[in-house]
Amino acid sequence: MSENSAFRKIMWAIGYAPEKMGSFEETMIYIARESKERNFKISFVFPDEPIHILTQKLIESDAEVSKLPIKNRVDINFIRALTSLLRKKKIDILHSHFDFANFPAAFSRCFYKSPLYFWHQHNLAGHRLPLMRKLFYNYLANQAGKVIAVSKAVKEDLVSKGLQEEKIEVIYNGVNLEKFALDYSKEAEEIRRELDIPQNSVILSCIGQGRPEKGQLFLLRAFHLIRNRYPNALLLLLGAKGGSYYGTLKEEAEKLNIEKRVIFTEMRGGIPALLYLTDIVIIPSLMEGLPYCALEAMAAKKPVIATKVGGLPEIIEHEKTGILVPPGDAKAIAEAVLCLLSQDLLRKNIEKEGRRFVEEGNFTIEKMVQR
Repeated sequence: MSENSAFRKIMWAIGYAPEKMGSFEETMIYIARESKERNFKISFVFPDEPIHILTQKLIESDAEVSKLPIKNRVDINFIRALTSLLRKKKIDILHSHFDFANFPAAFSRCFYKSPLYFWHQHNLAGHRLPLMRKLFYNYLANQAGKVIAVSKAVKEDLVSKGLQEEKIEVIYNGVNLEKFALDYSKEAEEIRRELDIPQNSVILSCIGQGRPEKGQLFLLRAFHLIRNRYPNALLLLLGAKGGSYYGTLKEEAEKLNIEKRVIFTEMRGGIPALLYLTDIVIIPSLMEGLPYCALEAMAAKKPVIATKVGGLPEIIEHEKTGILVPPGDAKAIAEAVLCLLSQDLLRKNIEKEGRRFVEEGNFTIEKMVQR
């Protein structure tokens, strides 16, 4: 966050309304506090009412919070309302996050070009782009003052879509290290009782919404193999409940006869306590930008098994800061879990090196904001 006095009024347009407190929500609060200390004026725009505690903490830091309903990525009413707000507040920098805000925020420049525009790309765009998105990337290449990518993989993906490399800066996601170093034994036991998890369970956790590209289907198949060796193993699919893909995952668990040892939950807060309860974190994604859950697990000294996709190999060095496996390979996931469960020394070294990597790299919330 620069001290440049020419850019004092900043607006963050967020593409979703947070329903839980996570690392990105912590980042917003940290940004608001830093803005107050440096005499910046920051506003946050959401498509709906965010969770009350987030709104409260943002307002306590003198940030302004607005709700602008949005129907789709090219909602003309949202674009007009956003443009009006930009003019009214005389915003110097518009910084958008996630597709639902990125697209209309960029299109607002058709009506009002005054703010410097920063686009924050959190995910890979994918190999197959519809015509509208291709046209949009061409438009974005001309409009954005800067594009922020959360990993080198995301930057390379954007360059392959036609964006100028010199406009793209890599700023890695950051987490609150202190928060993930606390003792959550009491909270973890409350979660254990809430979810009815037996005391002797080996707990494997996967954090993410239920979607095909998140790879949970392959994780269920891997878990079926793991259960043959560790019948006390239990799989937590945090965030996979609800949505159109939940039924597919539930059917697969039933088909594999593992449904009694798989717990589906909706997206929820309290991730530090959930990680405290967890033995191994698994990220089976088929494509990723750089998920917060990987950094959170490493900060919490939990071993991570992740697929070799997107930005994950940038933070996970195989058998040092985690274990890398090919995407879509249930057998490889199962073998990695069995390896960690049977090799205490390797597991403990990964826990130690993962935490050290996050501490010493550019992965703290403070370093992210400084960039």
